Amino acid sequence: EELAVSGKTKLLVVSPSFVVDGLETLQEISDLERDLQRRYKISISLVKGLNSEGFWIENFASFLRQLANETKK
Repeated sequence: EELAVSGKTKLLVVSPSFVVDGLETLQEISDLERDLQRRYKISISLVKGLNSEGFWIENFASFLRQLANETKK
């Protein structure tokens, strides 16, 4: 709301603590955008979670395999 009052109408949301897009979080952001758009004409763009990228899946799988091998020792 403070940004809207100061004239900012385009926001980019980044959630660096999330590595996956959760449906609940996506719904909350969508609800917030709808409310802010209605009240202040604000547009929100969301940076996707890392799980949308193949390199993330490959590296995470590799990490899990390494972890599994270490716990077998």
